[in-house]
Amino acid sequence: MTPTYTVVDPRGHVQGKETGMVVPARAWANGDPATLTGEAQDAGPKIAALLSNIDAALKESDPNSLYNRPPRLDFSGVAGAPGDGDTSLAREMRKDISDLGIVVVDQKDDADFLMRAQVQDPAH
Repeated sequence: MTPTYTVVDPRGHVQGKETGMVVPARAWANGDPATLTGEAQDAGPKIAALLSNIDAALKESDPNSLYNRPPRLDFSGVAGAPGDGDTSLAREMRKDISDLGIVVVDQKDDADFLMRAQVQDPAH
């Protein structure tokens, strides 16, 4: 016999299937530990890969997913830099971050990620 594993979403839609290895029907029916362990070791990685593929497909189909738009970052600035470093370092970081295609936003509610830089003097 060959076990088949089906991933179903909460609405009952089949998202994917994976086939296990061929196992003796009697050993399966009797719950033979070696047979079940072997099947688990074979099927586990296949099911994990299937779930990863389903997850990737869902994210790619979502227009709000980071697969389909640049990330939004709330950068609250720099603290602890000497001189005017808090201001100048923050300005340069905002520019460099934007140049990388990341959108810097001013509201935490609009952000995917939050970042604050803290400069520490290693001598202290």
